[in-house]
Amino acid sequence: MGPTVPSNRRHPVPRLRYVEDRRVLSTWPNLIRLMFLMLRYRLAYWMQRRSLEARGIALSNTERRLARLGRRYCAGAAGAHLAARYCLGAQGTPELFRCYARLMGDWSSFMITADSVMDIDGYGRDESAVFLRLCFDAIFESVAETYGASTFPQTLLKYREVHDQDYSGELTDEEWRLVTATRFSRYAYETASQLGANINEIARRLFAVGGRTEILPAIDKFHVAALELEYGQLCSDDQDRIDGAFDWAWYIEIMYAKTMLLQLSPIALFVDPSGARRPAKRMADCVFFVNRIFFHRQVLDDIQDFFRDLDARIAGAPIYLIMAQGRIADRFLASADGAVAAELQYDLERLRVLPNAAIVSSDRSIWRSPDLVGSARLQHRRCESASDYLLRQALANSSHDMAMSLRDLAKACAERRDSLRRVWHAQDRAAIAEIVSVSQVCQRILRDIGMDRRIVQEVDHELSKPIYDGIVVVLDLYYRRTLLTYRRCLRMWPLD
Repeated sequence: MGPTVPSNRRHPVPRLRYVEDRRVLSTWPNLIRLMFLMLRYRLAYWMQRRSLEARGIALSNTERRLARLGRRYCAGAAGAHLAARYCLGAQGTPELFRCYARLMGDWSSFMITADSVMDIDGYGRDESAVFLRLCFDAIFESVAETYGASTFPQTLLKYREVHDQDYSGELTDEEWRLVTATRFSRYAYETASQLGANINEIARRLFAVGGRTEILPAIDKFHVAALELEYGQLCSDDQDRIDGAFDWAWYIEIMYAKTMLLQLSPIALFVDPSGARRPAKRMADCVFFVNRIFFHRQVLDDIQDFFRDLDARIAGAPIYLIMAQGRIADRFLASADGAVAAELQYDLERLRVLPNAAIVSSDRSIWRSPDLVGSARLQHRRCESASDYLLRQALANSSHDMAMSLRDLAKACAERRDSLRRVWHAQDRAAIAEIVSVSQVCQRILRDIGMDRRIVQEVDHELSKPIYDGIVVVLDLYYRRTLLTYRRCLRMWPLD
């Protein structure tokens, strides 16, 4: 269990007033509409499940509950239905809305069951790589047969880059045995096939309303993102390693690949047939906006699931941040006079450990708070250089850390890193949990969120632009889920 120190009343919670003031999901008509959609797609999930069971593709009740398949399918389908209404407007049809809903429902089911193949069924790295390649082939096969694989050149290039071979679409007997080896693998592979069929059906229906020039590039973009996501999933197998190249900067890239692309990949398929709007870009912006406010959704998940991940020997954001602080401390202590050398400045930028610095944006670059730089300049006028103050901000997790001399703080961070590395390799769960709890690195992350009101104000200002009208209902779902996760983290790791 985590710490149980009470109260976070004085801590500002980031709130998107643009979303909350509109009360999109709080009005009775919208609540009834959402409940109706959830019921409709609950029935669709049940019918799909019965169809698969009739063909001998079934999961046990325990496996379905463990994967929360019904809940994930319904949430994805209902959100996609609403998003499709926004994207297509008057050119959309109920059948097309349902196609998008099935697409997202199947995407949610596929991702969780494919993940279960690696985590629960125990597929190794090589087996997982082959299995994910075969699942991608099942997704791509339908549109490749209809329009020709060469219609999607970026997909073929990315496929070669990720798999070190060209796409063929052929399935050997040995590969077939791999995809049918377990219940999860059969379910995931069949869901991938259905996902490909849904994409093909969406393309066919959009062709009918003049959307050919929009949907084919979107399909190409979707498959490229799906391949990058696949690569990120494979790389996440290395999350039991915390040394060398497997550092915080590496984990930031993994978070983009396995978390952001999980949401951004299917968003690419939402197009406006007229080409007048760019709905996929708008929805992707909203995902980035929420992540900017909350540092990163995956970081919140890591904090919330810290002890469960620890049982599975999976390192998350708290572990990698402590290791990064140790590396920066080493650089500082090794410098001739304790000054911030060029190498240390490079690490500060690469590892992105400064507070109030969102680690993801629409161009994947660092965003640094103007208030932070202003505070550094003010501190420089008082007692220490601006660079030393920024270094202190990178290493300090608590008010006690801020009161220490910079050299003592750096020594403490280096010693903490060394202790964590030692107990991690010894697989001493209790000692790891103690180090992370005492370090207050989780509280440091949660404390930084919401401290700079300018971030929230800037996002509110962006969302108030007319180009985002109509998409608020989709943003509302994602924002409220993230806010709920943030509050759970605060209950688990209370602030002083």
